[in-house]
Amino acid sequence: RKVPVLDSEGQVVGTLGVGRDITELNASREKIHRMAYYDTLTSLANRDFFNNALKQAVVDMGKHDHMIGVMLIDLDRFKSVNDSLGHPVGDELLYQAAKRLRECVREGDTVARFGGDEFAILLPYASCDNDFIEVAETILAQFNKRFVLGDRELFISCSIGIAICPRDSTNADDLIKYADTAMYSAKHAGRNTYCFYSSELTAFANECLLLESDLRHAVEREELKLYYQPKVLLESGDMIGSEALLRWFHPEKGMIPPDQFIPIAEESSLIKEIGQWVMREACRTAVEFNTEGSPLHKVAINLSVKEFLWPGLAERVSLILEETSCLAQWIEIEITESLLLDVNNDTIKTFSMLRDMGISIAVDDFGTGYSALAYLKRFPIDTLKLDRSFISSPDSRSKELVKAVLMMARGLGQTAVAEGVETVDQADFLIAHGCNVAQGYLYSHPLPKEELSRFKGTRLKPS
Repeated sequence: RKVPVLDSEGQVVGTLGVGRDITELNASREKIHRMAYYDTLTSLANRDFFNNALKQAVVDMGKHDHMIGVMLIDLDRFKSVNDSLGHPVGDELLYQAAKRLRECVREGDTVARFGGDEFAILLPYASCDNDFIEVAETILAQFNKRFVLGDRELFISCSIGIAICPRDSTNADDLIKYADTAMYSAKHAGRNTYCFYSSELTAFANECLLLESDLRHAVEREELKLYYQPKVLLESGDMIGSEALLRWFHPEKGMIPPDQFIPIAEESSLIKEIGQWVMREACRTAVEFNTEGSPLHKVAINLSVKEFLWPGLAERVSLILEETSCLAQWIEIEITESLLLDVNNDTIKTFSMLRDMGISIAVDDFGTGYSALAYLKRFPIDTLKLDRSFISSPDSRSKELVKAVLMMARGLGQTAVAEGVETVDQADFLIAHGCNVAQGYLYSHPLPKEELSRFKGTRLKPS
C-alpha cells in the first residue's frame, strides 16, 4: 500500500510505501500446491490434478472438434517385484516407469500417477483412434526395454486401457471407470497390450463381479472338485503320479474353466482359502493312492505366486500333512517361473523348509517365462516341466530346445516331465532324447479321483 506525502501547501511531494518479503510465503504455497496435486515419488500429477484437468478438457471440447483420450496403465506383475525384491527397488522401478511415460506423450498431454503401479494419461487433442494407438504402441515399446535397477536387470511390461470422449462418455468419472475396465481386459488378454473400451467390457466386468460373489461360496457349497491327470513313464506306461487340477462346477453355468475364475480368486485374495482346500484334498488323495504295498504315487499341486509368498506357507503345509496323515514324499509342489524372478531370502527359506520336509519342487511351463540358468543353481528344484508349446511345435528350433533342456536336466540331476503329449510321434521323440516322464491326452485326460483309481497298478498305453 502506498500513501502520498504532502508539503505544507498540500502538494504531493512523495509517496510512502511499506514492502514485505513474501519469498517464503510463495515457497510455502508452492509446496502445499505440489503436495495437493503432485505425486512425491515420481513428480507426476496425482489423481486430483488429473481429474480436474480431464473435467476442464471435456468443457473445452465443446468449443472445438476433437476427441479426448483417457489411458490407464498398470505395470504387469509389479507386486511380484515388490514382494521378491523389496519396496525400495519397486519405488525405483516406478520412478523409471514414470520417466518413460513422460517421454511417450506430447507437451500438452498430462501424465499422472493414480497410486501404486497405476498411471493415467490424458490426451486432450486427437483427431482419430490412430492417435491413441500410436501413443499406446510407443508406451509398450518403451516398456519392452530393460529396466536397470542398481545391479539388477528387469523386464516389466504394462497393460493399457483406453476410453474416448465423446464416443464412450462425456462424463469424466465414467471415462476413468471405462478406461480401467479396458485396462483389466488387456490384462485378461495376456498383458503387454492395449484395449479400447466397449460396452461389452462393462458386461464382462459385471460378470466377473458375479463370479467373484459365487466363488466366495463355492467351497462351502462343495462346487469345487479336483481332477487328476496321470504322469506316466514313457518307456513302460506305468503311472507314477498325477497333477491335481481344479475344476468349478457352477450350479447354473456348468463347468467354469480355471482361466476364468483363478485370476478372479487371485485378485480378490480368495486364492488363499481355495488353495488350502486344494492342498487338503490333494493330500487326502495322495494318502488313498499310497496305501501299503502300492507303488509310489506322487500328487503334484499348483501354487500361485500369491500363495507361495504369503507368510507361513511351510507351516500351513506341515499342518495339512499332519491333519491328513499324508507323507511329504507323496507331494510335489508346482510353481511358475515368475516366482524365481530374483533371489529372495524368504523365498529360499520357504523352498528349503518344504524340501526339508521331503516335498519336491517342480517348475511348471518351463521355458515360457523367466527361464535362466542362474535360478536352476540357486533354488532347490527337483523337476522341470516342459511346456506343451515346445512339445506340440513341429519346427526344428523347438525340438532343439527340448533336446537342450533334457540334456541340462540330466546334468543337474533333475527330472524332466513333458506336458501336453498328444501323439505317438511326440512320445517317440521324447524317449529317443532321454525324457522319462510325460502327461497328456495321449495317455489320459484329467479324471475324477474315482476314475483315476481304476488305473492303479495298470499301464497306460497310448489311446
